[in-house]
Amino acid sequence: MENWAIHNFKGGVAKTTTAANLGAGLALRGSRVALVDGDYQRSLSRAFLHKGKSPTIRDLLLDDTLKPTLFPTAVPNLFLIPGSADMNSLDYDIEERLRERARTDPAFDILDPATSLVGLRGAYLFPRLTRITALLAAHGFDYVLWDLPAQANCFVTLSLVLCDRLLIPVQCELLAVEALEQAMEMLDDLDEGQRSKARILRTMVTAGFPHQAAQSSEVEKYGALTMK
Repeated sequence: MENWAIHNFKGGVAKTTTAANLGAGLALRGSRVALVDGDYQRSLSRAFLHKGKSPTIRDLLLDDTLKPTLFPTAVPNLFLIPGSADMNSLDYDIEERLRERARTDPAFDILDPATSLVGLRGAYLFPRLTRITALLAAHGFDYVLWDLPAQANCFVTLSLVLCDRLLIPVQCELLAVEALEQAMEMLDDLDEGQRSKARILRTMVTAGFPHQAAQSSEVEKYGALTMK
């Protein structure tokens, strides 16, 4: 099974549209695909008309007793773990659980100067993310596509680390290309090998627009990472 993260720090560059169409395309070719809506805007869930009460990705990250109940889309072989409007408060929710553990476990010191709150959040979240990916692998999925928000929180950072591939949609306009540079810098900060996982997909390109042609050339400076 391959985990693909779809992310850019810039909103409105077709991350969700890319996730939806790539997932549908892979499924129609016969692969078994799970989409994970990690964005608090829930656009991917709405795109596939999810209105049920199946556990969201937030529920699965905060409750170890839950198992993914995947929502079947209208596309054969394509399933969805829906998003939650409360994903924006995930860091706060994790901190509440850490404080509760500190109240009940004398050996757990949340104020230990040798640790940091960011590190504690990561230590909480990492095994839960790996648990979800293991459960999806056990369900026989070929691909899991993670639609990530335009943020740099703990959930996004760990999802990028765990992914096998990172697809970065980028609109050929100035602010989006600048955000692409920010994304590459963050990958380098995470680990030297992270950049090699990335592929850049130019989106919403209108032929004949000089500004877009110039920005497209800027994207091509990333060489083999830029998709045709």
